[in-house]
Amino acid sequence: MRIIEFVAVGAALVTFFIDFTIDRPKDRAVRIATLFAQIAQVHALPDGDGAATLKSSIVILAQEKVPMEGVNLSGADFRGVDLSGIDLSRANLSRANLSGADLGGADLGGADLSGADLTLANLTLANLSGADLSGSRLLDANLSKATFTFANLSESFLFRADLSGADLTLANLAMAKLTLAKLFEADLTGAYLRGTDLLGANLLGANLRRADLLGADLSGADLSGAKNLDLPNLQKACVRDIGKQPKLSEEFKDMKLGLCPK
Repeated sequence: MRIIEFVAVGAALVTFFIDFTIDRPKDRAVRIATLFAQIAQVHALPDGDGAATLKSSIVILAQEKVPMEGVNLSGADFRGVDLSGIDLSRANLSRANLSGADLGGADLGGADLSGADLTLANLTLANLSGADLSGSRLLDANLSKATFTFANLSESFLFRADLSGADLTLANLAMAKLTLAKLFEADLTGAYLRGTDLLGANLLGANLRRADLLGADLSGADLSGAKNLDLPNLQKACVRDIGKQPKLSEEFKDMKLGLCPK
């Protein structure tokens, strides 16, 4: 029975894709409602079978600029898909594969992206306020000027990610891996950076007002010109090697951070 349902959904999606591309005179509201019904039907299948068939429906809805707030797309495959400007606020995208996808300017506020793969994805100017990105993979992702206020990025992987100009106010980055990340002029006001790996990261001109740096690894990081960095907070940070001290502004030039706990 599962196989029959899966094939039926796949066939329906193909038919609807043809309907859209040849522009048959069908009421837009009805087509959109049917696409959402198909998405719901796919996720009603046992164990979420058929999630891969969602791609064509979502692409069509994105092209039609249809808001998809709260939609369940957990585990879906959107590798390399253009979803720029899409409204996926409060959507469930947990464990979704969005590697190489274009989400520039997308609204992902409050969305669940826990465990999602966003490697090489473009999220420039995207809104991720209050989003859950815990355990997500954002390697080499472009997150410049994106908004992450109150977002949960704990234990996420942000190797070489570009967060230049991003708003990370009150974001949770505990135990996140930001090795070689670009945080040039990023706003980290009140950000939770306990145990965060900032090895070789560029924080030139970043705002660190009230950021919690307890146990943060600043080995080889560039904090020259960092704004609102105070001595008591800086003293809570550490390095994995005494010889890999961070680059600090003139007022902290003689300071040496202690070793991170093993």
